[in-house]
Amino acid sequence: MMRDPYEPFGGEPDDIAGFTAQDLDGRTVDEQRAAAIADCQLCDENGYRTGATRCDHIDHAAIAERHRAEIAAQLAEIRARKEPPTETTDRSS
Repeated sequence: MMRDPYEPFGGEPDDIAGFTAQDLDGRTVDEQRAAAIADCQLCDENGYRTGATRCDHIDHAAIAERHRAEIAAQLAEIRARKEPPTETTDRSS
């Protein structure tokens, strides 16, 4: 079957390359999104966090807290490399 040259995406977006808007469990993308929003404790009923940030339903604060010590050590290492070396020569001769 030849693709219509005047239809750049080959028709409906849901049937591009044989993919459909349903997952293996038979739920549509909209149903999956609604379930994710309902299960999420981080966003409102429209799927947004405080302000206009779209929620990805991942608690990034908890992840950052688990890795805080490692991040602090890496930042200290970077600061140490950026600081100029101090002279410790004895000039009391």
